[in-house]
Amino acid sequence: MTQPEHDRVIREGAAIGSVAPRRQIALSGKDRATYLQGLLTNDIPALTPGSGCYAAWLTAQGRMLTDLHVLQSDEMLLLDVPAQLIDAIVARLDQFIFTEDVQVASLAETLSGLWCTARRRRQRSSARSATVQTTSRRGRNITTSGSISPTRRP
Repeated sequence: MTQPEHDRVIREGAAIGSVAPRRQIALSGKDRATYLQGLLTNDIPALTPGSGCYAAWLTAQGRMLTDLHVLQSDEMLLLDVPAQLIDAIVARLDQFIFTEDVQVASLAETLSGLWCTARRRRQRSSARSATVQTTSRRGRNITTSGSISPTRRP
């Protein structure tokens, strides 16, 4: 397929693609939001299921370690981070857990970020749901489910 054909399909039909340079990390446990609150630049406990925010992780001296997106579901926080940093981020997050009820797990092998685009229809489609299950480094099972609702553009 040529580039003009790709462009036409995206404009007139639907397309889906992989967000390759990013990977996801799951944080579960009752202290997950307050744990991240002390590390990130945004108000993590204020997130409600189905919401998210952009944040940065800074050192104590204010140097940025990474930027990330934080998404809240009913049972976990999902961190969307640069792919090349995922192992270092998981190790560093795990390093700061002392007495908190927090489990950290890389979802790099089980979850991929996707983008999709489609023509707007008059009738709004229903929400789609998904369930993710993985095992943390400490051997605990982490299961979460959530829904993705269609969004409207202004």
